[in-house]
Amino acid sequence: MNTRNMLALFFISFFLASPVQAVAAAYYVQTTAGNDANPGDAWGVGRALATVGAAMAKAAVTPGADTIHVAAGTYVERVEMVSEVTLLGGYPAAGGAQRDPAANETILDAAEAGTAVQMVSTDNVTLDGFTVTNGSRADGCGGGVLAVNGTGVVIAGNLIIGNAYTGTEGGGGGGICLNSTIGTVVRGNAIRTNISAFDGGGIFLHYATDAVLQNNVIQGNTAINWGGGINVYHSSATAQNTIIMGNVANGHGGGISLYDAASLDAANAALVGNICLNSTGAGLYIEGSTASLRNFIVWDNSTDQIVQSTAAVLSVTHSDVQGGFAGTGNIDQDPRFAFNADGMPLLAGSSPCIDAGTATNAPNRDIRGISRPWGNAYDMGPYEIVVWQPQLPLLLLE
Repeated sequence: MNTRNMLALFFISFFLASPVQAVAAAYYVQTTAGNDANPGDAWGVGRALATVGAAMAKAAVTPGADTIHVAAGTYVERVEMVSEVTLLGGYPAAGGAQRDPAANETILDAAEAGTAVQMVSTDNVTLDGFTVTNGSRADGCGGGVLAVNGTGVVIAGNLIIGNAYTGTEGGGGGGICLNSTIGTVVRGNAIRTNISAFDGGGIFLHYATDAVLQNNVIQGNTAINWGGGINVYHSSATAQNTIIMGNVANGHGGGISLYDAASLDAANAALVGNICLNSTGAGLYIEGSTASLRNFIVWDNSTDQIVQSTAAVLSVTHSDVQGGFAGTGNIDQDPRFAFNADGMPLLAGSSPCIDAGTATNAPNRDIRGISRPWGNAYDMGPYEIVVWQPQLPLLLLE
């Protein structure tokens, strides 16, 4: 065999023996310029796709971890996500590299035709930067967003608003349902005015394992049964820097309910102004479950704050609970909220919650990303108060 043939045989054998590297693809979606007949490989006329569904179909047959970029606008469609896809909203309507979901609202409108975004048996998927609305589901769970039987799921930076679960007993999750997932991260979302005809107006955890809830605002949701804000059912979760405010339940747990071997480990939350119409535990209700809460503010829930029922193991420490609650570092004093323009419960400078928290198993940043502690110790609640100190005169510094 001559040298040329030997080299050819060597390279063929090398490439056959080497693992094939999957190449990730990027797809682009625009309401203004898109067409689903386009390749979807860039912004603009003749390039971008018109629907998220068309981009998802392409990603389903593309090897590697794909990213779908979606420009501002309203997309009236239901999205079925596939594995190994990052779905990003918040780009300018005309396209571009800079993403700002607040300035470039990107709406997924399900038009009450079913769950708005579904992640069924999908792994390593991200939903980030969308307004998810008008989802409606009559069976199972999850009106706005449903994740079921998946790992590596991230739901981050979204406004999940005006969705509904309309079914009966055993289901729930007007806003979000995590069903039999492992390690799902729900971070930096605003989950508002969703409704469930059974459990979990805002979020319903159903046989979910190791869910992570961080930096979320859960506000104004309603459950006809338990858990106006969050219902944790036979699931395990951790939560940090959470605002659970103004939610309503007809049954137990206006803000949070835990039931049937659920577990929750949580720090730095404001559990404020939630309501139980016909039952108990307007702030938090726990039954047959375990919870450990630190640096909480539990205030102005109607008609009670925390109810611990049968077979419940509950630890509350370094928290401000209206009416009092036994535990290390707990207080019962008006937290003196200084509500900002968005109605969020910041602390006034005279609040007794300042420097009254613990650093143990607590987040080192607040809900805005500000480092803790700012003063002598951690503050209670999701917000660390920031007091700017006057600078020394330049002459002294010199």
